[in-house]
Amino acid sequence: EPAKISSKKHNKAPLVLDLHFEKLVKNPSEYDSFERLLVQKEKLVETIDFCRKNNLKKLEIIHGIGDGVLQKMVYDYLDSQTGLEYLVNEMLYHQTGSTLVTFR
Repeated sequence: EPAKISSKKHNKAPLVLDLHFEKLVKNPSEYDSFERLLVQKEKLVETIDFCRKNNLKKLEIIHGIGDGVLQKMVYDYLDSQTGLEYLVNEMLYHQTGSTLVTFR
């Protein structure tokens, strides 16, 4: 059976956004929890805008497992957006530390 032909653009590995706070700022101990979430959301919005402007097809968002506050913020923001899809598996809701977003 011949191999299915697909464009190189669709075979690219997804852009990865790691929202672990210590990777976003130099001095993480100087921020309280509310400021941390604001910085993480700002980075998420900025990265999704970048993906749209550059016609990227996939984005992997690493939010970690934790107590679910960051994960909920990510899902709430993604729900408010149009032109993208992401899979939420209810069985794995608190067991996966990342979300794969596909832009249409």
